[in-house]
Amino acid sequence: MSPLVCFKGLTRSSPNGRAVLFDVDFLVEPGEKIALLGPNGAGKTTLLRMLAGLVAPSSGKASLGPFDLNQKPDRKKAPTLAGLVFAHTDDQLLQATVLEEVALGPLNLGKTPTEAKAMSLNLLELFHLSNQVDQSPFDLSSGEKKRLALASILAMEPQILLLDEPTHYLDQRGKRALVETLKKWSGALILATHEPAFARLICPRVAILDEGKMVFDGNWNDLAGNPSFLEIHGVEPIESVFT
Repeated sequence: MSPLVCFKGLTRSSPNGRAVLFDVDFLVEPGEKIALLGPNGAGKTTLLRMLAGLVAPSSGKASLGPFDLNQKPDRKKAPTLAGLVFAHTDDQLLQATVLEEVALGPLNLGKTPTEAKAMSLNLLELFHLSNQVDQSPFDLSSGEKKRLALASILAMEPQILLLDEPTHYLDQRGKRALVETLKKWSGALILATHEPAFARLICPRVAILDEGKMVFDGNWNDLAGNPSFLEIHGVEPIESVFT
């Protein structure tokens, strides 16, 4: 089976020429769940945005399924496979009501209005938003907006889910609910976060970016025995009181 994601020697430079991602090699198999760690400015968000087709590589190989992310027409098709939930969800909420927000993706993918509504109502129940179907997304709390954005992406049935700081605005109860939801998710997942303890509950594999370079790609046990490595690369300790 071919990898779902294949980066080889990938570099992405900012307009001023600074390398945001540098010589990154990264493979993701279908259904694989990966935690992406690293300090602010490490390149985590850029990597996710590239997979979603929002930014182009500067050099190297970057493929998502059959799509060559170096090619603009293929980048436009990336959202059919990759669903990105932004760290700041106000940036991706567009519709007049909560129900319309979730139904938009299925409708754009060819579902009938009846099919899109049924799928949306199921997801809104899963994310405890059934009582807000007629509300404006912008009247929701920050945590509710986060859950709504995730529901709207899952409604598009992506092959890979890209989550940028998904625990922002979530309390402990919200985090626990998200853990249970993501454990049931059968597709691939890349979860960029500053909370290793949270990610460890979901993702068997962990990768670390620092200053645009992939400095680690392996398992949690290898990291747990090397706290100095985590400190050097700006990653929080793996163990936590989070349960």
